[in-house]
Amino acid sequence: MKDKKLRNYLIAIIVISILLSLKTIYDNRERSLADVMKYNQRDFNSLLFTQNIKEYKFKSDNWWSTHDNEPVEELMAFLSQYRVKKIKEDEFNQRNKNEIGIEFAIFNYVKDSKVVGIHENTVDLDIGEYYIVLNGPIDMEWISNYHEKYRELYD
Repeated sequence: MKDKKLRNYLIAIIVISILLSLKTIYDNRERSLADVMKYNQRDFNSLLFTQNIKEYKFKSDNWWSTHDNEPVEELMAFLSQYRVKKIKEDEFNQRNKNEIGIEFAIFNYVKDSKVVGIHENTVDLDIGEYYIVLNGPIDMEWISNYHEKYRELYD
């Protein structure tokens, strides 16, 4: 009887260890930036976009799009070309010292909303998940042109 319990405990520990290892491998693999953000078109509610987050000026540097999928679809198509890999917060902070970036929030109806900070070589997702851009740097000129285009429409 004791041997069976011990064997069952050992099997449970081994299975849990394997599952945790697989989850860690899955979380730390190279992926598309759009895949990491898990954007779902059917769940989309609105997009808040802010440029120059280190020099934030509320009126001039942000715009808000509600219920219009075009801006977020264009942004996701652009970001999907970049490959990212998860890094630790210390490495993110070291790489991101002087980079000025953009920030946007995708608000959803049902699933969790996402706040994303984009810099030339790094990405922070929901303030706690940090990524390095493997095939970067991200084209910040494209981002600036995108910002100007939609700011005129939604300001």
